[in-house]
Amino acid sequence: MISTNRAQSNSNKFSPVKSEGIDLEAAQALFQEALILILNDEKAALRVLRELINATIGFERISVKMHKPAQSIQRMVSDKGNPTFHNLMAILAVIRKSLNVQVEVTVVPAWKLREIEVEVLASIQVRTGLVA
Repeated sequence: MISTNRAQSNSNKFSPVKSEGIDLEAAQALFQEALILILNDEKAALRVLRELINATIGFERISVKMHKPAQSIQRMVSDKGNPTFHNLMAILAVIRKSLNVQVEVTVVPAWKLREIEVEVLASIQVRTGLVA
């Protein structure tokens, strides 16, 4: 579950670096999707993280925050990427702070998992405008 900090600005666009910006709720939904995928499909999670970084803070800014070359971070979240736990947590921390959200984890019985996944996907589709 992603919760937005109350101190967040009232702007509809999230643009810490990129001039075109991305809708803040869409960025938060992508972040939530990446977090869920980390436990279920790590390659898909890396793909979503790559898209999220490109759409929000960019690899140059995340590299400054992580004290690592941008190209190294790009390789970490590439299709063949294999970031260490430490690097993955650092990437998530930078994104979490830039989106001004907190992450809460709820453990549920496996039989409820499919129902929750459907709800989350529906929520992501609505927030990002991907509903048919």
